[in-house]
Amino acid sequence: MAMATKRKSAGEAADTRERILEAAASLFAERGYERTSMGAIARAVQVSAPALYYHFQSKEEILYTHLVLSMEQVMERAEATVAAAGTETGARIAALVRVHIATDQQRVSIQSMLNESLYGTGILANSLGAPQRATLDDLQRRYLDLWRGVLRDGIVWDGLDVPDVTAAAFAILGMLDHVVHWYRPGGRLDLDALVAIHVTLVRRMVGKG
Repeated sequence: MAMATKRKSAGEAADTRERILEAAASLFAERGYERTSMGAIARAVQVSAPALYYHFQSKEEILYTHLVLSMEQVMERAEATVAAAGTETGARIAALVRVHIATDQQRVSIQSMLNESLYGTGILANSLGAPQRATLDDLQRRYLDLWRGVLRDGIVWDGLDVPDVTAAAFAILGMLDHVVHWYRPGGRLDLDALVAIHVTLVRRMVGKG
């Protein structure tokens, strides 16, 4: 009986944590990060302030958690899709572009903020401890290394024209990250068309247009 109670409590805690993350994402998107208080998040989830702080100590921790989850998700999918694409460089590039854009679109309400937190505005820069910063740095490096590896392989296997794989990888990721700032479903481009355009642009960037 005690074990069943523990399992139920663990399940309830995980559910509450997930509801907090979902509510915070909605509020960040609706009000902006700076104008969203921990109290507003607690009210949206219908939990007490102590219950909220049991799961997350600050807004920064909630945003950091979203960022890690987003990066882990795209990394897991990217690694799997490269492995499945075999050794044809065009297929690998197309698969990576689709994963990046499609994953961002699943979190479109908050993804632009996550990208800015990671690369631009530095919302998190002064609030994270060394272990958290190290986790983000490691995830960024792994994803960058995946792209660099595909480009290096492409130079050898398919004659890609890439003078510097690091510069090229950053240029590609910058372009793909920006999609979430302007694209919304329901317009003249569906997701497949959007992906196809960016696959073509990336291929041209690396000399295989």
